[in-house]
Amino acid sequence: MRALIAEEAGRHLAPGPVIETIVAARLLAELGGEGLHWFERVQSGDAIVTLALHEAGLRPRQIVPGAAVADAVLYLDEDEIVLLAGSPPGKAPANLGKAPLAAIDLEDEADGRTRLILAHGPDARYAYLAAIEEWKILTAAALAGLGRAGAGDGGGICLGTRSLRPADRHLSGHIPPLGGIHHRYRAARSF
Repeated sequence: MRALIAEEAGRHLAPGPVIETIVAARLLAELGGEGLHWFERVQSGDAIVTLALHEAGLRPRQIVPGAAVADAVLYLDEDEIVLLAGSPPGKAPANLGKAPLAAIDLEDEADGRTRLILAHGPDARYAYLAAIEEWKILTAAALAGLGRAGAGDGGGICLGTRSLRPADRHLSGHIPPLGGIHHRYRAARSF
């Protein structure tokens, strides 16, 4: 179901960190405890939570998708899942897709940010790494949706305002989805 939502979000160019929020919310709910409190905030629309894609020990400063608008960033520090909460930067560096990316220093508690360890141990590490894999699959589904929209399934994203000539309109229905929709959904169901 999450893969279908991701594909539709991509197909309609949904603004904001949709995929990141879906994955972070699922991870927060799975962790329980204080993570469940943050999950409820995300679910009610009071907070946006995203996740860093690289371990803090390997890359303490990294570009985090959705962090420009996120109230908190989840990250993995060895075998600890940490939530770095604080005001979002509010401004993303210039990028081609105008995505709400932000460079975040995961070890910096400046600007009133607080660090909260939500879970630790091998199970926590496994859960976080599984969330990163889920993010990859859902991002691929969103990009496939974007590709389908641009290839003629509902949008002039690639075609602009110019539509296909009447003689060529039949072609738009014969362009296969990128990556094979069946395989994406099978991979997503494994989570």
